[in-house]
Amino acid sequence: MATDLLARMPTTRALLEELGLQYMIMAGHTPAAAESCLAEVPAWQQVDAEVLTSYAVAYAGYWTRMSRQPAPEGVPHLRPYQRHAATAALAWVRHRADTISPVTRAGWPGRRDLRATRCWPVRPAS
Repeated sequence: MATDLLARMPTTRALLEELGLQYMIMAGHTPAAAESCLAEVPAWQQVDAEVLTSYAVAYAGYWTRMSRQPAPEGVPHLRPYQRHAATAALAWVRHRADTISPVTRAGWPGRRDLRATRCWPVRPAS
């Protein structure tokens, strides 16, 4: 599954760069509003939720990492821009984790009932 997600990431990146979702969030739209603006775009509808969430996490990690690097000489606004991009990306990750996460969807692959395992404490009904 992870290999499959990684294989689809470059296509997703190109799509999101083209649609500009991350820039909409950076401009002040909420992640939910930015996603709803793209809901009618056929290319957006074809991307799996798991791939979008994976991309959001990767995007947030990249911008967070870059924003913490030492500032290069002669480019005073680079790190503040990267911090702004990281903040927007983290807001998108929170939105996806709270509302669209594949874990919350019925039929998520790999989902199992933990109550059936030994590690889940089973208490008798009172």
